[in-house]
Amino acid sequence: MSRHVESYDALVSVMSLTSLEKLNETIEKYQTAYEEDGNAGLVDLLRERVQIDRVRAVAKTYSKLSLSEFARLLDLTDAAHAETMLHGMVSRGEVDASVDGTLGVVRFAEGWEKPKSKGIATELTTRLRAIADLTAKIRDQEAEITRSRVYVQRKESRSQLAEVRAAETVGE
Repeated sequence: MSRHVESYDALVSVMSLTSLEKLNETIEKYQTAYEEDGNAGLVDLLRERVQIDRVRAVAKTYSKLSLSEFARLLDLTDAAHAETMLHGMVSRGEVDASVDGTLGVVRFAEGWEKPKSKGIATELTTRLRAIADLTAKIRDQEAEITRSRVYVQRKESRSQLAEVRAAETVGE
């Protein structure tokens, strides 16, 4: 149970960072846990939304910048990765920008925002808060269980039984 809590704690902690690479690393590290919980699709949506939001934040600040500077601002591996990501976002209509790979420059259109994106972001934020609340409840219940007298007695009984079995195995 604690492995699953750890996976969501890690996801929440990297959400506040500006690094898309760290977010992707965390998602990849705990992918199995998210799949087992049936939340892999939600986590993929989170990854996409964070990426879009970070790019839009840069687009609000800059009208033009080099791909290498763009990659640095988003903590991406390199300009080529940034260019590939931007081309995908432009083709999906997630951001209005033009990328000049020859010059290594990206230009953002001013005042552009897809109308339905705010609703999706709000829904995602609501779901992430619900996940964080559930994570906290699981952590509290786990702590309560481990302090339970019945749990401790059963755990001690199992440990003693394991020791007896180990001793019997050694004696054979």
